[in-house]
Amino acid sequence: MRILFTNSPLHFTHGHTFTQPDWPTLILPYLAGIVGDAHEVKLVDNMHYSFFKSNNIIDEIRNFKPGIVGFSIIASRDLFSTINVIKKVREDYPDIVLLAGGQVGTFYGEWLLQSGIDFIVNKEAEITLDELVRAIENQEPDFSHIKGLSYSLDRKIHITEERLMINKLDDGPMPRFDLMPKLKSKWFPGRYTGSIETSRGCPFDCSFCAITGYWERSFIFKSNERIMKELEKLKREGRTHIYLADDNFGANAKKHIDLFKMMISEKVDIKFFAQIRADTVANNPEMIGWAARA
Repeated sequence: MRILFTNSPLHFTHGHTFTQPDWPTLILPYLAGIVGDAHEVKLVDNMHYSFFKSNNIIDEIRNFKPGIVGFSIIASRDLFSTINVIKKVREDYPDIVLLAGGQVGTFYGEWLLQSGIDFIVNKEAEITLDELVRAIENQEPDFSHIKGLSYSLDRKIHITEERLMINKLDDGPMPRFDLMPKLKSKWFPGRYTGSIETSRGCPFDCSFCAITGYWERSFIFKSNERIMKELEKLKREGRTHIYLADDNFGANAKKHIDLFKMMISEKVDIKFFAQIRADTVANNPEMIGWAARA
């Protein structure tokens, strides 16, 4: 089956997209890893098209002819622009199965289903997306057994049993960065960019942030051994300027110090950056010192 994964059109409020135009999204190659190599997958990172050129997604669909199109929608600010694209895809290609996920998919599922989406993957996608794609491929008539799913049937919205959050990031798939274009690093000539998730969730409960609610106040880590494997894989692909795509990097200082020592020992020649709290920096000078050396 041909599957196309894409994300929301570029929005002027995406500050990091303008200040870091070399940053590749992690979610699209991760989704490709979930569905596996049994399918022909195309990734369309719509954040790197010119301003508001949503029609590029339509062009990609026309050329690739997928049976499934999945939209990853991270921020609520992207809801309306993405709905416009969804409506256009539904109008032009009524037989394509449309999926949506991410924070907006979870929090605004009913709105998206009313706009033309067939299935919403709620919260984490690792198990739900895999089971859903298999059911679609097998033309199963009933999806009620798949946990973590919302869908529209007979003009009614159905929400299946909630799926428990995963507790081990190491069990997740290797992201398929080989399906992503190589973006030149803006800061380091001769390097290309990539991304890695080293933890998921956040231990804090800031009032301005949706992360805690979305991840249900969970906070789990990927092992340093698995992180090193992903770094080596990205390095083999020539991607050596890496975004550590955690919501709050640095919250486990000892673990990160061990990681930085491993990077030094293995001579992993990369540059990296991450989102980190100012108080974490101030309270952990040893960790920051090892980070600089790494």
